[in-house]
Amino acid sequence: MKKIIILNLVLLLVSIGFTSRSQNVGINDDGLSPDSKAILDVRSTSKGMLLPRLTTTQRGSITTPPSGLTVYDTETKSFWYYENSKWNELIKGGGTDGMTIQNDGSPLLNGTATAWNDLMVSPNTAKNSGTNVPGWTEFATTNIFTWTFQDGSLREVAFSVQLPHDYKEGTTIYPHVHWAPMTTATTNRVKWVLDYQWININSTFTDATSTNISGYLVIGDTGFPSVSLAKKQHAITPLGSGITGTGKTLSSILICRLYRDGADATNDTYTDNAAMLGVDFHYEVDGFGSRTEFEK
Repeated sequence: MKKIIILNLVLLLVSIGFTSRSQNVGINDDGLSPDSKAILDVRSTSKGMLLPRLTTTQRGSITTPPSGLTVYDTETKSFWYYENSKWNELIKGGGTDGMTIQNDGSPLLNGTATAWNDLMVSPNTAKNSGTNVPGWTEFATTNIFTWTFQDGSLREVAFSVQLPHDYKEGTTIYPHVHWAPMTTATTNRVKWVLDYQWININSTFTDATSTNISGYLVIGDTGFPSVSLAKKQHAITPLGSGITGTGKTLSSILICRLYRDGADATNDTYTDNAAMLGVDFHYEVDGFGSRTEFEK
């Protein structure tokens, strides 16, 4: 009986093309010797290699896995390897979250794998040549100037931005005003208003009234003014709940008007000048750019 078992094992190894040379092992269907630089050389023109296939629970139940241990998770449909005392997911091929590689080799971030970036507008690119010009005031030190918006009067600047090629098309963007009170503000606030039109390539701007969103609370306030602002302290005021990007594409343009609504005595309670440090738009990123010049 033992002889039969041994004979069957030998026949199996021969049938799969198992070869061993010194410390090298080859598994192939052509009978060639393993490469001298490989501890294991697997070669075939008609078959693949399968790693162990485990559920997430089974993978997590492996006791003290060694660094580098690799398995295929049948639930996440992705490969995982063990390193630094935890399981790490390799590039994901299925599901709604993770990074996938497109047919042309470019990466695409999906679901929770997407990232965020800033589209920043600096004060010196915001312009006003009309009668409602804010003050161009020395701010932090000699010859460093920025726009300052007075209380109780309408002062405005205009600017435009273009959505970058890494923008995840169709997603909401979130504008913020970075500013600082020129004197101690404590819990007093400035109300900022943004008028805008946002259009795609080949669309047309209108002469109708633009959409506007506003905000007065700063990051850290929890529904009411709670953060105490010192003189020239960097504050960030989110505007509205974001701008819906449904249907918007890369290279779309926003034309904007930003002003301080000092007439709103309920929400604009700071009575001195507010310095504009910048305006930014947080936007979602789903890749490293676009695969063509004008399209994702």
